Amino acid sequence: MHDALSVKHYSYLMEQAYVGWSCPSVSYVLFHSKRHPNETGAPEVEGSRTVTHLPVEEHVAASIQHRAFSALLFL
Repeated sequence: MHDALSVKHYSYLMEQAYVGWSCPSVSYVLFHSKRHPNETGAPEVEGSRTVTHLPVEEHVAASIQHRAFSALLFL
């Protein structure tokens, strides 16, 4: 993912944000009932359950929600 973002000339900070949101993380695994990221896919992203959870439960700003969704779409 780092290489693909670099080729598209994304900034280092944006690259770090995208990798953080889209790569397997503890919060992502816990959110999806401890399922391995290889077992999740389009339904989790298309239904935007992960992204919808952010403002409702985590109370993050809209910009953070948008960045998380963009990272998942990029992936």
